[in-house]
Amino acid sequence: MSRAAVSWIPSIKKRTVILSFLAVGWTIIALIASTAYDMVSYENVKYLLWIIPLMLPILIFLFSN
Repeated sequence: MSRAAVSWIPSIKKRTVILSFLAVGWTIIALIASTAYDMVSYENVKYLLWIIPLMLPILIFLFSN
């Protein structure tokens, strides 16, 4: 059985996607830690904290391609 591939999305190496997952995870950890230690306020990073988890389904889609 052949796999269906989306032709308009370029093929990405799995290593690149895995590194992206790690970068996203560490970015979230760093943002939470800097907010917890009052280095930055939540108002300064709230958009990043909401956008980064929304990127994960896109990364999963690219990983499955």
